[in-house]
Amino acid sequence: MGLFGGAYAVFIPALLSFVNGAIYSRLPDKPAPRADENEKSLTLLVIVNDIREGIGYVCKSRTLVAMMAVQFALGATTAGYAFGVVVHLSVHMGLSPWHVGFTMAASGVGGITASILLERLVPLKQYLAVLLISLIGVGVILATYSAIHSVLLAAACLFVLDFCWVGIFIYSGTLSQYVTDDAHLARVDSVADLVFLGASSISALLAGVLISDGHVAKYLCVLGVSVVPALVALLFIKRADETE
Repeated sequence: MGLFGGAYAVFIPALLSFVNGAIYSRLPDKPAPRADENEKSLTLLVIVNDIREGIGYVCKSRTLVAMMAVQFALGATTAGYAFGVVVHLSVHMGLSPWHVGFTMAASGVGGITASILLERLVPLKQYLAVLLISLIGVGVILATYSAIHSVLLAAACLFVLDFCWVGIFIYSGTLSQYVTDDAHLARVDSVADLVFLGASSISALLAGVLISDGHVAKYLCVLGVSVVPALVALLFIKRADETE
């Protein structure tokens, strides 16, 4: 926004959305179901039963329970960190809007780097080490970010932060699919989305309460602590659970 102006900051996402819409409009139509196919009526009772079945399936697997804790940590930290980070960079460090934008761009670079290199360097069977190290990295960076007053260090920490996030997304998602049978994949994904979005909502609510009162450091510390349940859950994963 500081580089292009507020109007362009709104116009560019709108233009990209228009391009995406044009691309999607060229996709082939979905084949119509045959007349003799029995379609499951989408009633509230059916939805509730599906959610209950999905939660029940997740609760039977210690690995999936741990992955839901990981999803909670991801939702809480990824949704709300920008509020605290932007306020810290702009208010506490006194950076201009375009300096804030370029500093936070390091986060995206870290994510892209992780998506390209991480799976090539670390096999998926090392998921536990990747998840533990990444969660610890996210927690430590967020909890201590308010103490940073160097632009270079602030950018470097955001690079590592997003690198860790992408690692968590990749390895937790792959592990969840590995321990889930095909018949329950959609329900498990729905439960994961529910946990992620719930944590995101809680994080945004806390941001409104704490940051508006000037408690940026406290808010970032709360985000850092939100990874603790996931760390504890990962430590109790049974190896035998991976083959379920």
